[in-house]
Amino acid sequence: MLPAVSGLAWSIRGVPALPALFSVFAAARQSVLFPAESGLESTHMFPGEVWERRFPASGRCEYACGPHPEMNGVVHVE
Repeated sequence: MLPAVSGLAWSIRGVPALPALFSVFAAARQSVLFPAESGLESTHMFPGEVWERRFPASGRCEYACGPHPEMNGVVHVE
């Protein structure tokens, strides 16, 4: 897994649709929240746990940490 790095951007192109994996690195319980999708939220995870999600369509999907909305990112699905 990649460590959390501010300003990091990565891209994988030409790969069949794979699930996105979200994992917790912090010492406390976290979740992944998708505000634009009626507040869809992952299960609450502890360090080392992983939550898997498949995105149903192409587009931009913003997400945030459930307890810490200032920790956020974007998944681009092509």
